[in-house]
Amino acid sequence: MMTQNNALRERKIMLNRANDVIYRPYQESDRPEIVDLIAKTWYPHVSDELAKEHANFELDWHLAHQDHTAVARLDDKFAGLIFSRSPELEKKTNFKDDFNRLIKKYDVNHPMIQNIGWLRDEVNAVENVKKANSNQGRGWLELLIVSPEIRGIGLGKKLYKIGIDNLAKQGATHYRLLTDDDCDWSFYEHDKMKRLGAFPNEDNFNVYVYEKEIK
Repeated sequence: MMTQNNALRERKIMLNRANDVIYRPYQESDRPEIVDLIAKTWYPHVSDELAKEHANFELDWHLAHQDHTAVARLDDKFAGLIFSRSPELEKKTNFKDDFNRLIKKYDVNHPMIQNIGWLRDEVNAVENVKKANSNQGRGWLELLIVSPEIRGIGLGKKLYKIGIDNLAKQGATHYRLLTDDDCDWSFYEHDKMKRLGAFPNEDNFNVYVYEKEIK
């Protein structure tokens, strides 16, 4: 059983670890570590080669729809990241055109294209939300990833705050984000975010869009 002194010691170590994290913009040299984490986290059910192809595609997609990045590194290793998209960039973005442009790189029978339904679902959810709601001053948290090896030091919350603070600097009054049934979206409910919609696909798998005012 952990004593109070041991608990305090562990807490101090965690705080020191948090203070050692370095934050900087994304660099292409980060790609191998990010791709490896995405592949292991979201594509464990396919071959390593296909998982990395999926992960590279997903990273390219998110990079194409952001205008601010923050990468966290600890002990010279990738620890996490946040990408965000300002209201100004949101106005210029056509997701369906971008989707069609990216998939043209692949043969229609390529295994990855056969498993890219998640992105179609997300594009449809974003487009439906934009049609049904005011988009003035709305920015997006585009991608948030934290390495499982670094969890427990508050890194996810720190990156989350960095993303929101940057959106505020870019003129956003509200921020939005996507999540789905594979994620613990109860966090966003607990954070008093407003659910703008739940969008099921043909397999009854839901994509959710949440929004919250920046105060």
